[in-house]
Order: sequence, then C-alpha cells, then structure tokens
Amino acid sequence: MLIVDDEQFLADLLREILQEKGHVCNVFNDPATCLQNLVGAKYKLGIIDFKLPGMDGVALIEKLRAHLPNIKTILLTGVLNDQELRHYAKKKHIDHVMKKPVDLNGLNAVVAETFTAKKKSLSEKGSNSRFADLMVGDSPAMQGVRGLISRLAKSDANLLVVGETGTGKELAAHAIHRESPRCNNAFIPVNCASLPDTLLESELFGYEKGAFTGALQTKRGLFEWADHGTLFLDEIGDLNYKLQAKLLRVIQERKIRRIGGKDELAVDVRIISATNKDLEKMIADNTFREDLYYRLNAVKIELPRLGDRTGDIPLLVEYFIKKFNTNQPVVPIKGVSADALAGLLAYPWPGNIRELENTLFEMFLLSSDGDITLAELPSKIKYKTKTSGPLDKFPALDDYLETAKREYITGLLEKYHGNIVQCAKHAGVNRASFHRILQNFKITPKNFRG
Repeated sequence: MLIVDDEQFLADLLREILQEKGHVCNVFNDPATCLQNLVGAKYKLGIIDFKLPGMDGVALIEKLRAHLPNIKTILLTGVLNDQELRHYAKKKHIDHVMKKPVDLNGLNAVVAETFTAKKKSLSEKGSNSRFADLMVGDSPAMQGVRGLISRLAKSDANLLVVGETGTGKELAAHAIHRESPRCNNAFIPVNCASLPDTLLESELFGYEKGAFTGALQTKRGLFEWADHGTLFLDEIGDLNYKLQAKLLRVIQERKIRRIGGKDELAVDVRIISATNKDLEKMIADNTFREDLYYRLNAVKIELPRLGDRTGDIPLLVEYFIKKFNTNQPVVPIKGVSADALAGLLAYPWPGNIRELENTLFEMFLLSSDGDITLAELPSKIKYKTKTSGPLDKFPALDDYLETAKREYITGLLEKYHGNIVQCAKHAGVNRASFHRILQNFKITPKNFRG
C-alpha cells in the first residue's frame, strides 16, 4: 500500500493504523520521491493527499497509473467545499475521495474492499499465533510475560509497561491490544519525549479552528483517533506536570476538550503507558503525580533485559532472518554459523532487542553470500563480550555451553560451600538430578566445603 502526504504526522498515523490491520505500507511526503521509488513496486492501493508540493494529488495519481494501471486510489482533501474537486476526480476515474480528518471506519471499509484476499482476522487466531511476531522467546521470563499479557488483555484496565530501552515495550503494548476486545479498533502510539510540550498537547487533544496562530482548521487529537481503541503513551515519564494533570482528568472523566474549544467530547480509550524511568522516585522528587501514577498503573508489566534471557537469542535471530528476507534483501539471508551464534550469546546486549536487530541487519547488509560467520561479527561483539578474550578463541557452541554450565555449577558450590540441598534448590532441580550433573562433570562437592 502507498501513502503520499506532506503532513508527516497524518501519514505516519495512517501507516500505523493500516499496519495494525496487517498491511505493508510505504510512506512518501512528496510526489517526486514517490515516483523515484516506483521501480519494482506492486502497490494495490494508493492513499494520496490532494495538496502536495510540486504536483497535486490528481496529477500524481495519473503518473502512478502509467506504472501501475490496476492500482486503486483514495484522494484525501482538506478543501471545505470539495464538490468541484469530487466532480473532477470522478472524471479522472479516481476510485474514492475522502475528506480530512479521515473517517477511519470509511477508510477501513475501502481497504477491506480493495484487498479481497484478506489475511485471517487476528481475533480469530490462537494466542500463540498472535504473539508469534511480537513477543519472541521461550525463556521462563518471556513465558511469564506472555501469560500476564493474556490475562490482562481481557480486562479494560490501564497498564504500565516498564523495562530498559530496547526491551520491546511498544511490542508488548501491541500484543495487549491484539489480545483485547478492542483489537478491531485503532492502536495509536505516541512518544511523549519526541514532541515539544505545546505540540504534544495539541496532538493529544486536538484543537479548534482559530485556537492559535496557524490553526486554520479544526484538528482531531489522538484521543479522538483512538476512540474505542488503545492509546499507547511511550516515555510517559517525560510528560510535563501540566499535561499530567490534563491526562489525569481525561482518565477520570473519560472526556476531552480540544484546545480553544468549549464542548467536552466523550472518549472511550484504553491507555497503556511505558517508561524506562523510575516513576516512584520521580513521585518522591515531585516531578510525577502520584494520583496519575496509580491511575495508569492498575498492573505493572516488567520486561526482562535481553542479557537476562540469552537463551532466547537463537529464536530472535531466526525471527529477524525471516523478517529481513520478507523485505526482499539484495542477497538472500541464509543464517548464522554456530561460532558466530556463540559470540552473540556471549555479548551483554546493553541495547537489548533493538541493538540485536540493528546489529544483525548491519551484518547481513555487509555479507557477500548471506551467511554470517565468526569473522564477520562487529568488533564490539568480538572484544566487548562477557569473556576476557576475543571471540576467535571461542570453542564450538556445544563446548561453550558445556563450559558455561560447569562454571554455573561450580559457582553454586562455592556460594553454598558444597551444600547439595541448597545448590539443587537454587538451580531448580531435585537432589538426584544435581548429583547426576556433578557425576557428568566429575565434580566433587567436598572440595568446596570448609
């Protein structure tokens, strides 16, 4: 699907909404860039703004059809009296004309009509398939997160997702939305740290025409866009005190007032927030409202660091390989060798899943044959791992894991001074199993007593 609109926020918003429905969308902000990137494109639907720099939307659609004769088109217009434009668009065989602000129900209906071979509805799939492309991992930590999400998604409570940068907080929010009764309505993400305070307020609450200089027409806010759906407030700890008060009132009253407006508008929105900050410390420092904290935090979902679930790295690597291949790389991606995987397992990943994805993508871009070997690992992984030496001295993966297991067992024996009962309890196994492990490694517990 193609979206061309010079209003970046609206273009990104439409992409988010349509991608949530399972569609792949490419966004361009001007006709020239769009036309330069048509080689090999197979767009079925184009959503084109009328007022564009250098060329209007109707002219762009005509040029698109020269390359893509079967493309269906939606022309967006903010023109108040659009009857003449609609008549002109009909003469040019444009399929649909929609007025801004866009009616999401109408847009979804057109999209559903265009894509006759629709993917099976997310609400009809089992929970495993819903999670498959979002919450990857079979570690106990991730199983616990997925179980918690499944339970909490059915409720309508506001939730707080916490975790380090790159742990997948927005993905967790997506998963909650997909599992919830609101899954067929909009999921609207907004990063509270990425916008200045005044702009963030107008984006959240909207504004009336004439509310301030430059407010040439009424604009709906994100709360209105998310009505009956989910609003994801990322980096909630960066929200200023004034906006915290307004947000608290919305949660309590379930109503908003646009900037410059007099009327209150009812909204039905579930709020999921996320942060990597210590909000309780901010409350103590009087920089975050305690009453808002408890309104947002009916239940807290804590996401683990990647370094605390390294056993999930092979699954994540497999997932990213499939993802990169879906995006049609120049060189088909084959895989990661065992010794290279050992390096990935050894690295601490301070940037978590996001760093892993970016690192893999960089390696595959630089790969000549689609295979990643030990020699092609970035220097940050070769020389900044949990080990003391470079990775070219690592053993094979099985040997590496055996060594790690031996070190784990000897560490427990040192901690508990050779006490088998305490060691087995800490390791989560029974005494007989722990004894068998000791026999396999030929470790004598009495050497650690005294």
